[in-house]
Amino acid sequence: MSLLSVLASAQTDATPTAVEGWADRLTRFGKAIPQEKVFVHLDNTCYFLGDTIWYAAYTRRTDTGRPSDISRVLYVELLNEEGYLVERQLVEMRGGRGHGNFVLPDTLYGGYYELRAYTRWQLNWGVTEKEHTAFAEDWFFSKTMAKEFYRDYEKLYSRVFPVYDKPAEPGEYFRDMTSRPLRRYFSSGAEEPQLCLSLFPEGGHLVAGVPCRIAFEAATEAGEAVEGKVLPPPSLSGRGQIPDEGISTVNRGRGVFTFTPEAGQDYEFTFTAKDGRTAKAKLSEAEADGVALSVERKGDEWKIQIHAVGEAAAKSLGLTIMHEGVVQKFEKAGNAEWATSHSDLPPGTNQATVFDADGRVWADRLFFVSKPENLQPSLTINGLKDEYGAFEQVSLQVTTPSLFGSTGGESSLSLSVRDAATTDPTYDTSTILTEMLLSSELHGYIPDPAYFFAADDEEHRTALDLLMMTQGWRRFDWHTMATPGAFALTQPAETQTPILRGEVLRYDASFLQDDIRAIDDQTPKPYELEEQILREQRDYDTMNGLRKGLTDSVPSTEEAYEGMGQGEVIESIIAETYAHEHGGFPAGSYRMLSDVARSRFNASSGAISREVRVHAEFTQPGSESIIGDVDTRKGQFTIPSPDFEGYCVFFLAASDTTKWKAGKPHTWIDIEDEKSKDAEFYVRISQPYPRFTQPYSYYQQNLPTEPVEYAAVSQQPQPQSTSFGSPSRDTQMQAVTVRARRGGLRSFANLKPAFTVDAYQAYNDACDAGLMCGQYRGRFHYINSLARLYVGDMNSNNAYLLEPRYNGHNVSKNFTAKQIDRFNQLTNLDTVRIYTDFQPRHGADPRATEDNIDRVSIDIHDLDNEGQRVTYRDRRYILQGFNSPDAFYSPHYSLPAGATPPADYRRTLYWNPDLKLDAEGKADVTFNTGARPAIVTITANGQAPDGTLLTTQ
Repeated sequence: MSLLSVLASAQTDATPTAVEGWADRLTRFGKAIPQEKVFVHLDNTCYFLGDTIWYAAYTRRTDTGRPSDISRVLYVELLNEEGYLVERQLVEMRGGRGHGNFVLPDTLYGGYYELRAYTRWQLNWGVTEKEHTAFAEDWFFSKTMAKEFYRDYEKLYSRVFPVYDKPAEPGEYFRDMTSRPLRRYFSSGAEEPQLCLSLFPEGGHLVAGVPCRIAFEAATEAGEAVEGKVLPPPSLSGRGQIPDEGISTVNRGRGVFTFTPEAGQDYEFTFTAKDGRTAKAKLSEAEADGVALSVERKGDEWKIQIHAVGEAAAKSLGLTIMHEGVVQKFEKAGNAEWATSHSDLPPGTNQATVFDADGRVWADRLFFVSKPENLQPSLTINGLKDEYGAFEQVSLQVTTPSLFGSTGGESSLSLSVRDAATTDPTYDTSTILTEMLLSSELHGYIPDPAYFFAADDEEHRTALDLLMMTQGWRRFDWHTMATPGAFALTQPAETQTPILRGEVLRYDASFLQDDIRAIDDQTPKPYELEEQILREQRDYDTMNGLRKGLTDSVPSTEEAYEGMGQGEVIESIIAETYAHEHGGFPAGSYRMLSDVARSRFNASSGAISREVRVHAEFTQPGSESIIGDVDTRKGQFTIPSPDFEGYCVFFLAASDTTKWKAGKPHTWIDIEDEKSKDAEFYVRISQPYPRFTQPYSYYQQNLPTEPVEYAAVSQQPQPQSTSFGSPSRDTQMQAVTVRARRGGLRSFANLKPAFTVDAYQAYNDACDAGLMCGQYRGRFHYINSLARLYVGDMNSNNAYLLEPRYNGHNVSKNFTAKQIDRFNQLTNLDTVRIYTDFQPRHGADPRATEDNIDRVSIDIHDLDNEGQRVTYRDRRYILQGFNSPDAFYSPHYSLPAGATPPADYRRTLYWNPDLKLDAEGKADVTFNTGARPAIVTITANGQAPDGTLLTTQ
């Protein structure tokens, strides 16, 4: 039975009426609807512009613990420090593994880059809504499209690493990091990051009258752990529950204490850091009806204590223990202590949940089961020397005794050998083991996860338990899994190729009439009015003169645009005309406000009255075209993509076949020209890609070494330089302090675009997002739509300045009518360049004021020499297929005496994303070092067919 059919069956189940029924459904759900986990192994810990990032990817099923066969398509994205997409690749996954590479052109800027990876199937979980302003939803064709646009996700695989400037001379590696020039900070006193204290009752609730364990965590607002102690409130002083001198942190700013709260009593605790800073936090009022849950390891057993009071004590309670969504234990529970053997639980993150017959969760707790035999490295590297000379041959043997005769199939792994002298020690010590068993189960970034696997002693168990207690997010939500109707699949399992999902909508005829009249039928036409404004600008030097000149030369606003309805192009022109009244803004710019940027789409329009036929054509040079038709269902359609590498041209159209004339062939795909008619319908693809990025934590953008003042800190284009020294042997967490300068802002730095995109691709993206209706309706409509697509509302009610530019010039340039009219046709456009200080990862700058407003410049460039490209009446895409990875270059040297050595300054000396192990679990590796002596660092990751996780550290 397929995953979909099992889910459909489960969703129709009646609501369980006893704790056994809830546990049964939870069990069936965990086995039928597994999740996938992702891990990506990189060849290095830092990169330089001009380098190649080599990676190997792994996916794993949660129900079986084996390599995943759910998704054959893995989406791997490279994003820069600001949060803009650099490149996206589709990786073909075979047996739960695949690989690829990104090239870092030296035209990019440095910074902390992010590699993000996910499958389409993963996007069924952890769905949230990106915060946005209310008026932003009015931009879209429908409320559904707005909701889809602002969909966000709580947990996707992410890895952050530094990218430095390209070396000035080959082999001279320095930590120079030059970020994109933005508005720079004044040199003013830096504010200390705010210290925060968070309190976490065990099980999630503070229950009156029973002992409750409270975990606490002290960290700055950037996420840097702070050591110190928690002091009790005066109401608990002298009672002996919490020492008056306080409870000290145990690990990474975390600690725990126990006390018995009273009903109706407020408890405010104070944290005092070792450097004297303080922070306060209150516990929510203790509940008179609730369950206090305690989970502790005692020797070879796990003791689970349940204290139910009030209403909860009268309920029939159940206890489940889940591991990766699969139920391991179920017991009827009450006010009692329940024990289970440590050996009976699987290694990794487990979840204890107390619930009643109504399906209410009273308490929930994560705990980690550590077993030395499962948590230690499973790969051994033999033949490694302490140091190698230049161009020396290196011979290694990789072995894994744990696989001898047990895998039931071929095993392979990814292996990286690096020159340690040019490798950054970072807080990211993750392996496939730490990711699959720990980090993937917890919210946010876990620095130095390898620490928790270093030993199975009291210190590390305590640190792990504190980590579990301070996490509120759950990858496997008990309520969603156990409650009928609470879960719905919104994304398909791409078991073969990418799946294209979309919808067909009818056009709003009233909008089309207004929009066409606004562009084509009015006198003066948009560009003529613009020319009139520019002539008057040259005649008058003051704002009053400009206003008077416009009044004398053109009809009043009411007369000129009477009857235009919601014509957005005209709204934009009005905004442009009067933007100068605010002073200090560039000529031709206007504010992106709710009343100016209001959508011209009717939310109630668009639904089709009958099902239609959707036609698809896939065309790749040198290959035969693939053509197929599908019918819509409630306006929706699904089309599987062909299996191909690289790119292909994809045509998409829809037609109401009941209106076809007998004997007359229907033209599906038509080139857009003066004779072509408008497409019958608005057809769009619902792109699955997550749009938003998350801010970095402190440990993602700092290194565990002595502080280094990077250029990125001050955002100056002139870098600071610090040479790489000898390889660091220190793997302990070290304090790193980088203080952000928080002064005022200088003027906008319009020097280099945030990114550049093909004009046709930008048009397609805006149409698919629901910001354009599948037809190009002039440059103003296009510019507004792109601002909404790429910048949105900046998550701020403040206006920002939107400046249209054409071939790098604003409207103050004396364009001829013919020149400006070229931008009103998509066929003439080449690229779009976006200039802005806005950084999606950080949101709008709260310091932007009336005198220094945020700016976005949409710069449209047309084709050279009045060139044109072919555009189509219907939708036409450049569709991305599977990535074809490059081959890593690892030369072998045999230099004769007196020969000139080559300039080989590789930092990654050897990379193999698919190293095969023989039947005995062994593989031999031979390569040469580069042009200088090297101390090597080796990382290897993989997973065997039986699910065994393979790693060196």
